[in-house]
Amino acid sequence: MPELFAEMRKDLAEHPFAREFVILKKGWGYNADPNKTTLVYYFEDHPDLRNKLRILQNHRLIQEITYNNTERFTMTEELVNHLMPQK
Repeated sequence: MPELFAEMRKDLAEHPFAREFVILKKGWGYNADPNKTTLVYYFEDHPDLRNKLRILQNHRLIQEITYNNTERFTMTEELVNHLMPQK
């Protein structure tokens, strides 16, 4: 999953305290909470995105936290530390 991890690394470098993300198709509308950074990953950018996320869930690196019609996840600190090793 190098492309997905690369995008996650880039997002975390820009938003080091963000942990929550949603998955969407490009063109879908999404009203994010303006008081919280929510990252977005697109199906068109990551083939088999749901399957990749299932693998991360199986390894307990992300948790699904969907509470409406938008699939929503949170990254564990273990995943963040893997993506952004401490210097």
